[in-house]
Amino acid sequence: MKSRPVPHPRSVRGATLIVALVLLIVVTLLGVASLRGVILQEKMAANQYDRNLAFQAAEAALRAGEAAALAQAQAATPNAGFPSHKYPDDDPDPNACNLQPCVAGTGLCGMPDPMCEAPWDQQPAANWATVSGSLGSLAGTPRYLVEYMGIGFPCNPGNPYTAMTCKLYRVTAKSAPGTDRAEVTLQSMFTAP
Repeated sequence: MKSRPVPHPRSVRGATLIVALVLLIVVTLLGVASLRGVILQEKMAANQYDRNLAFQAAEAALRAGEAAALAQAQAATPNAGFPSHKYPDDDPDPNACNLQPCVAGTGLCGMPDPMCEAPWDQQPAANWATVSGSLGSLAGTPRYLVEYMGIGFPCNPGNPYTAMTCKLYRVTAKSAPGTDRAEVTLQSMFTAP
């Protein structure tokens, strides 16, 4: 029977060192890859939290705007808080978008020009009403704008036999616009008797 030659002790120690270094590199790469995944998930969760907070702020402003519209509809003199402005029939440029007048700081605006696609988006910040709430400083200060669309709308749009005597308001709300945080814009069509 032949015996196998015994490897030299130095070559065994060298091979062990190389295997240990390769395993250490593999474990380090796995750790770095999992750390990058955790950091990405943390950023996504923070962005989702920021967007949810912005949505809640815009929702609070939308509800405040709807309450302001309802208060105007049910006032002793309905819609007295809105500016009265009619667009002239002899407008020099009938294709121009005329910005409707607003009462500064109240968020109440007159009937929008039908030539404008989104007149609320062009309103200066001074015309919007701000809403203070309990959402904290992260949500910023949400604001709303109420546009009086007129009277003679169905009070219950789902029922064709309903009375056509309701007032219609377009309420637009924004969450902390102009900040580096998420921004959400919500809009509703609100009817009131």
